[in-house]
Amino acid sequence: MRRVNDDRGAVAIVVALTMTALLGMAALAIDVGLLLVEHRALQNGADAAALAVAHDCTRRVAYPSGPTPCTSAQALATAINYLDANSPNSPVPDRELVKSNGDRVGRITVTGEIQQPPIFARFVGVTNPLPVGAAAVARWGPVITMDTVFPLMVCKGALPAPDTLVTLQATPWPMLPAPFDCDGRPFFPPFGWATPDDPVACTTEIDLLPPTSIDVDPPDVEPGGAGCISQIDQLHDDIDFGTAADRTRILAVFDQQASFGGPWPGYALIAFEFTGAKLGGRISHAAPGVWSGACDPADLILRCVEGYVRVYIPPEDSQIVDPTVVALPGINDSTVLDVRLVD
Repeated sequence: MRRVNDDRGAVAIVVALTMTALLGMAALAIDVGLLLVEHRALQNGADAAALAVAHDCTRRVAYPSGPTPCTSAQALATAINYLDANSPNSPVPDRELVKSNGDRVGRITVTGEIQQPPIFARFVGVTNPLPVGAAAVARWGPVITMDTVFPLMVCKGALPAPDTLVTLQATPWPMLPAPFDCDGRPFFPPFGWATPDDPVACTTEIDLLPPTSIDVDPPDVEPGGAGCISQIDQLHDDIDFGTAADRTRILAVFDQQASFGGPWPGYALIAFEFTGAKLGGRISHAAPGVWSGACDPADLILRCVEGYVRVYIPPEDSQIVDPTVVALPGINDSTVLDVRLVD
């Protein structure tokens, strides 16, 4: 005799319905997972494209005699390359390029979108392709503040164009010969020293907006203290034995024309690759005995530095000029350029 309340068939129905729901959820989860993977690939491509465009624009600005300035068409070509390299589904790219101040300040926005066809979701009624998009924004521009500046200060009028070898020579101010002047003014040397804000690291902080006022000490008055003695010795060692990157220091440029008496306003931040130095009682040169100027190693009073102004992109720990900021004096001459993702 069968019981009236036998529910063995009902359990099978419930299990079947539950499995259907679970399989449907699993199918949707797989499709969503594919969308997330594709979005991550698109985002990587957009990030890489934005950074590549920004780096390319800084190089083109720094070497105006080289390639033509960065353009919207060039930005689009870069976006296509990087998006295609990261996504196999041929995303549709777009870009927005904003530049100012002679292309030294700018912002690039790169976007990409694909239509991802559903796989398992089709069995639950989702048949239209699902849009997947990504966007990245990168900025580039001169650094406007840095707290790790080597305390050797350089006069604006004493520097040549980037990548031009220069020898800067100076004696104490009372004995200053006319050829060693700064910005055409006699009795002021082309470089000097600033008192470090951090005596242990022997570095100082420079702000360009608004400009820091710099007290420039004579070139024969090297900053004292164990930290600065060590840093000057390290500079000599890097010149003698290091690579170009090892020999490079961030220096501040002061505008001697802006005032007839110190302190002088900071004008720009530059990367200076030292190839020779006669400082702190030592003489060093990357090619011993070969100076580009008349730096006499036997002259105990004369101070000399030799090298190149170089393009430099620092780590992402300093401020850059926003493309909407109107450039103040000095910004267009800065060669310390920063590139970073901002969104």
